Amino acid sequence: MQQNDLNEAKKFVKKFSKLKKKIKKEGTDSSAAGAYATPKAFTGNSDDEGSNKATGANGTSYIVKPKKEKRFFVGYKNQGTSLPNLSETNYKQFKEDASTPDHRKVNQAILEINRKISEINKILEHATKLKNESQVGDNKLWKRTNEALLKIYKRLSEATKRTKSIANLKEIESNSVKDKMGKLLMAAGLNIPIEDIDVIKRGNLHNIDVTINGEPCAFDLENDTLVYQAYDKDVELGNINREQDIVNNLKKIF
Repeated sequence: MQQNDLNEAKKFVKKFSKLKKKIKKEGTDSSAAGAYATPKAFTGNSDDEGSNKATGANGTSYIVKPKKEKRFFVGYKNQGTSLPNLSETNYKQFKEDASTPDHRKVNQAILEINRKISEINKILEHATKLKNESQVGDNKLWKRTNEALLKIYKRLSEATKRTKSIANLKEIESNSVKDKMGKLLMAAGLNIPIEDIDVIKRGNLHNIDVTINGEPCAFDLENDTLVYQAYDKDVELGNINREQDIVNNLKKIF
């Protein structure tokens, strides 16, 4: 411990001892006055909701603050509300809460997980960028920080396994690509039913087959880049998340 820290600690202990003696003395002096007529005297803040000013038997004013009800697990009463702090509950309470149907509990839980993971990724992005820009070496990371990194990695791996157990992710991803492709084609003036679009996933590559104007057409989607497989060449249409660019390019081709 630094000398300055030690001095500050000594000063704090000294002040605390004086305060303790003062409180003890005041308690002795006021003991003859009897107990206050209202319990929990001198507690709360008059600005707090539900708090009221009161006067004791000896004319002393104080604040009476209502007792807060302990909040256990409460279901998602409205669509779109955030999950409660699940660290304050357990699975039995989560399951038996009757205020929300089970299917909504599952859906709301997954949506909340997605939101929190987005926040975690943003924090990691900031920390990584600052570490690189400031040239903070690995030797500057505390021991507990290294342990935390290992725990983060393991927990994310466990979360990935649980995510795969909830639903068929490959099928979900293929359906998502099919929906996006259908919307892009429709925006380009090509009214193709979703069921007429076939998507096959091979690693990071999605092969998309669709019939346009009676002709079979093939597209490839890899790393969010959509490519039209023309007869004589490949035509890059753009990033699938930049819809207008792809729509404009589709209009030029078809």
